[in-house]
Amino acid sequence: MVPLDIGELDLSQLTVSLTTPSGPEEPCLLKMLRNAHIGISFVPKEIGEHLVNIKKNGHHVPSSPIAVVIKQSGIGDVNRVRVSGPGLSEARTFQPAEFIIHTRDAGEGAAHP
Repeated sequence: MVPLDIGELDLSQLTVSLTTPSGPEEPCLLKMLRNAHIGISFVPKEIGEHLVNIKKNGHHVPSSPIAVVIKQSGIGDVNRVRVSGPGLSEARTFQPAEFIIHTRDAGEGAAHP
């Protein structure tokens, strides 16, 4: 979640999208945060400068587009997720199979404005 202070409080009038470094524009999630900030949420798929486009009635709000730089540490790597526990090798019908999903080494998955 990236917090933004754009001076708008009515989310129903806003649309938000993300222009990736390679060019495609993708939708983002928009949410009201505390202290009159708006938060955008997206899953970064590439490193570099992304542009957050916030529009009201089809026109950019002041300060939009906003540059958000994604560093290598912000890109998640699903290949680094590990799973362990007894439920992976032995399971019984109608009994819980316990296991742990380790995501710590998979990356931050965070955006840095």
